[in-house]
Amino acid sequence: MTFTAVPLDIVGPSYESRSKPLSAQVSRNLYPEVNPTGKALQSWPGAKAFSTGSGANRGLAAWQGVVYAVNGTTLYSVSNTGAQTSIGTITGSGYCSFAGSSSYLYIVTEGSVYRTDGSTLSSVTDSDLETPNTVAFINSQLVYDGDAGRFCVSDAGDGGSINGLNYATAESDADDLTCVYTFKQQLFLFGTHTTETWYNSGVGNPPFDRIEGGLMPVGIAGAYAVTNTDQTLYFLGHDRSIYRLEGYQPIQVSTIAINNAIERYSVVSDCRAFSLKLQGQSFVIFTFPTANKTWAYSETFGAWFELSYGVDGGKHLVNGYVYAYGKHLISDYRNGNVYEWDLSTFTDNSDTIIRERVLPPITSAPFGAAGQRVIVSQLELILERGVGLATGQGSAPVLMISYSDDGGRTWSAESQVSPGVMGDYALKVKYDHFATGYEILYKVRVSDPVPVAIYASTVHIALGGY
Repeated sequence: MTFTAVPLDIVGPSYESRSKPLSAQVSRNLYPEVNPTGKALQSWPGAKAFSTGSGANRGLAAWQGVVYAVNGTTLYSVSNTGAQTSIGTITGSGYCSFAGSSSYLYIVTEGSVYRTDGSTLSSVTDSDLETPNTVAFINSQLVYDGDAGRFCVSDAGDGGSINGLNYATAESDADDLTCVYTFKQQLFLFGTHTTETWYNSGVGNPPFDRIEGGLMPVGIAGAYAVTNTDQTLYFLGHDRSIYRLEGYQPIQVSTIAINNAIERYSVVSDCRAFSLKLQGQSFVIFTFPTANKTWAYSETFGAWFELSYGVDGGKHLVNGYVYAYGKHLISDYRNGNVYEWDLSTFTDNSDTIIRERVLPPITSAPFGAAGQRVIVSQLELILERGVGLATGQGSAPVLMISYSDDGGRTWSAESQVSPGVMGDYALKVKYDHFATGYEILYKVRVSDPVPVAIYASTVHIALGGY
């Protein structure tokens, strides 16, 4: 029997179809990178210890060069050395929305508003303020969502002073207002089924007017399910699709597979969105606490992948993100710890990271013989070799490889293949195992704390008849 070497595109997104034989691809804790010489799957940064907290984290913010965290019922400042200093009490247990003016950082949660100057904390108790869930800053004014689809704008220069006349209603549709958000000097009013865009006209009470053509027939799924990169705004729509804005047009970026996953979640209103730029590449992250899942999107590559914490593939521990002190800082939803996302760290605060890639299905299509059974004798991986550490776990790293001969429904026992001990750069990395079927898939996993960079793969296949 003659086997033919066929390239298999190993660099790809997570895309698990409702029909697994069509696609059961997974990219977990591996992100795509494209450069002039090719493309690769690279290790997502690990979580490096930065600051020890106390109490479940309720959000993270950076204001005037300092990081702030709400842990339990306490607001803390977090210094550039990681020291957490208590500032005051923020009641409740809900997630927090933050916005900073020149004088104060404002914190909104469960209908209450607080502000801090960095050393003291006080409540905003203006009688004209309703019960907001979110806050945004634009042109020296704070904007709060109110009751019954209304929003209010603070007095200029004082986010704690509200004039009862400075209320307006997002009234193009009768849906309720979920959150307020500002981006590129425009105010976005996200409702349960529609979104309106307003601008600061400087005229009237409040001095904002609706932008003609800025009405979008898509609302938002939750108050914190929106973020932005340098280029555009992203949000989880009320229809459970993820969108980006092009002008005032919402363009769906979630794939059918991502939508298929999100539509199965029992709760999406607690979704939280973040964005960051890593080595020049922009990423958007949507985490679903109740559904126990975290999705990430490469704006640069246009591909989705998964982030997870621990060994069970559950949601990542990220609960807030800021770029401060020259570091990518994230808060741990469990305990208020703050970590640095670091490309040279290959654990999450010393806990194992599982990096996983499920390759596209191997079929008889390359032979122009659709529907025939194929036989695979070998999988060869082109990846960074010789990545072993000097001592300890990772000194003899392994790839854990398994295959499915039924389109991803069941998997074989894992076999271990070495990507090379330290300095073994010339090693040929291959998995020799005969498999036969109509759709054959391979799964590659790494649990050792070593860098992973996968470039390409080749399979040796032959037709096996009907």
